[in-house]
Amino acid sequence: MAAYQGDDPVAGARADQRTARYTSNKDWRFDGDSQLTTQFTVNAPGPVRGVLQLLSKDDVIDRFRPRVEWLYLGWDASPDLSLKLGRVVAPVFLLSDTRNIGFAQTAVRPNQTVYQVNPITSIDGANLNWSKSLGGGNLAIEAAAGKTDLSLTNGSFQVNRAASLAARWQQGALTLRGGLTTFALDGNLPATQAALNTLSSGATGCTNCAAVFAQRFRFKDIKGDIATLALAAEMGSATLQAEWARRNSNSSLIPDVQGWYLQGSYRIGSWTPYAAAGALRFKEPALGLLTAAAAPAAAAAANAAFDHYLINPNDRKTQQFGLRWDFHESAALKVQLERIKQNRPPFLGINSVVYSPNMPPINPAYRGPGWDGRMNVLSVNLDFVF
Repeated sequence: MAAYQGDDPVAGARADQRTARYTSNKDWRFDGDSQLTTQFTVNAPGPVRGVLQLLSKDDVIDRFRPRVEWLYLGWDASPDLSLKLGRVVAPVFLLSDTRNIGFAQTAVRPNQTVYQVNPITSIDGANLNWSKSLGGGNLAIEAAAGKTDLSLTNGSFQVNRAASLAARWQQGALTLRGGLTTFALDGNLPATQAALNTLSSGATGCTNCAAVFAQRFRFKDIKGDIATLALAAEMGSATLQAEWARRNSNSSLIPDVQGWYLQGSYRIGSWTPYAAAGALRFKEPALGLLTAAAAPAAAAAANAAFDHYLINPNDRKTQQFGLRWDFHESAALKVQLERIKQNRPPFLGINSVVYSPNMPPINPAYRGPGWDGRMNVLSVNLDFVF
């Protein structure tokens, strides 16, 4: 169970980009991190087992309707080799296996400056794990491939292929991980396509919109990759955790982006104070939209605003300060304050973790105040396992 509150009167925040609602102006919401995960395992005689994981969590389309997160048959071919077939985890990040289990994480949620880079948590396909003692530690290789669908508020993506390869080396309290994920997908975004068609028609006096959009905004056969690095270390009562992710693609619909975070914590009995810092930087170059010389000045201003808007520059820096209290062996209470600073105003996001209204000239009807790019989010979570 979880509650979170945003303090800005203009902009809103949500716990995850897959969450349907935003909080702002000191409005408490309980739908962001609240979730129920149930897992069933059937252990047949021999090396085969069946696993079903159901997840009930706020979603942009289905809200809290339970969905199948994992459903696979597992085969332990040997102590060092295992295979899973069915709906399996997408092993992109350090915390991919426990992304939906809040109790297993120090903070209230995985840091969104990295985990926003890939919203896909599971795929329909296969997952292969191999491990071996090496160099005084243990080396594990994980490979996965499959497909899935991703629903958004303004359409959907059909992921025709997602393939991941990750290597994890662990020695005592030190874990190092690196991974690469490639993907191929098709976008079904009617509202975005309609907006691009309007600009391409010359309605705003844009002279090169049609050519630029044809080159930069591919809707079919979108291909890209995500590279990741991670470190986790325990030093007595102290822990250190860091991740970095970089995404590239051949379409501005999936903008190039890079993110990182660093988190430290220190356990004192049943109490664990922690702090984290991170940043997310979108790397899409400007579109370079041009306006006809005879067009009015307002048309040039509109095209300049669209140029900024369409490359989705949702850059931000974050700071987190929290306290976890493990008052029971199976339950923990967490309180976290997150400070968010938007780096490239005006912010004009659609599916980001932070939202503010579209300002003129994108939305000429808006008459409210602007946003200074800063926001605080207070979260209170009760995590338990049973």
